[in-house]
Amino acid sequence: MLQQRLYPSAPPPIDHIQIVAYSEPARETSGDFYDFVRMPDQRWAIVVADVTGKSIAAAMVMVMARSILRAAIINHQRPEAILRAANSALCADGIDNQYVTVFLGILDSQNNTLQFATAGHPFPFLRRNGQIQEIGYGSLPLGTRLSVDYRETTLQLQAGDQIFLLTDGFFEVQNAHHEIFGFDRLMNLLDQVDPNDPQRAMEQLLATINQFCGQVERSDDMTALIIQVLPRTYAATATV
Repeated sequence: MLQQRLYPSAPPPIDHIQIVAYSEPARETSGDFYDFVRMPDQRWAIVVADVTGKSIAAAMVMVMARSILRAAIINHQRPEAILRAANSALCADGIDNQYVTVFLGILDSQNNTLQFATAGHPFPFLRRNGQIQEIGYGSLPLGTRLSVDYRETTLQLQAGDQIFLLTDGFFEVQNAHHEIFGFDRLMNLLDQVDPNDPQRAMEQLLATINQFCGQVERSDDMTALIIQVLPRTYAATATV
């Protein structure tokens, strides 16, 4: 319950952007987390992260990483600078053999852009015009090495875009036959979920994963965010 209080109560309301979030621990606590932080210039920082390991040890590092990332977001303007600062702080604190994979995005609804960088984290999936693709550049997780470069991607958002931010629990989940759900199944699934309703898309994503697993105990935490770009006319009408 203490850890659950650290999760946002709901995604923030953002003009013509709808965000749906889900997180499920494999055990009593989780190493996964997500966060939304309002920046001083009114942009929104979006974090999805995964601490290696499970249970209490992962949860403790999760709390540390969340605090460090929040401080870095307030003090820096760009995703690569935020990740560099957070990496330096985690390396200085000495988290031993644990590390943190991170997606760090900055959403600017006025300019309709999502600027992001990843640190050892699965790439975002962009669904646009009926096509699914991975986007971004890879780098090492936070806490693995002191000097790491993080490369940014700036995505110009379009109405109808769906962006899926997932932790690796979605790839690595297994069924009773010890088959891994895997990348190909996930890509096919993202292509089939509702393209216009992110809440419905999330429900379809989870239902398919649950059907694949059956009664098999999950081996990893699972966290997902879906960012949906709405037509501006629809968004304006919806907020009246």
